[in-house]
Amino acid sequence: MSRILVIEDERDLALGLQANLEVEGHAVEVASTGEDGVDAAIARRPDVVLLDVMLPGIDGFTVLRRLRGANIDVPVLLLTARAEEVDKVRGFRAGADDYVTKPFGVMELLLRVEALLRRGGATGDRSAGRLCI
Repeated sequence: MSRILVIEDERDLALGLQANLEVEGHAVEVASTGEDGVDAAIARRPDVVLLDVMLPGIDGFTVLRRLRGANIDVPVLLLTARAEEVDKVRGFRAGADDYVTKPFGVMELLLRVEALLRRGGATGDRSAGRLCI
């Protein structure tokens, strides 16, 4: 089971993402602020992060730079209403692996997450005897 962190302040969208990802068999944690998202990513090391750009407090670009600065090298998909090329360039330069603009299709988003998981080599928990990583 892959662990996915959703950092999104729009409650209904966050819950919808969580429900759809859980149906696909993923364990999902939701953070509604950038600060909470950074803390959750550092503490629990998810397999993929879905990150909104326009968050209360610190924005998604800052969150992404903090994650990369803390050696959190998991795939990050930016999910935002900001569709200008300058924003996309800023996101990729900050370390994003993918960028999806709102509104988006749920099936497309789920397939993008699956692609990130494949490329990132996420296989969920790994164990050998009593040791679980």
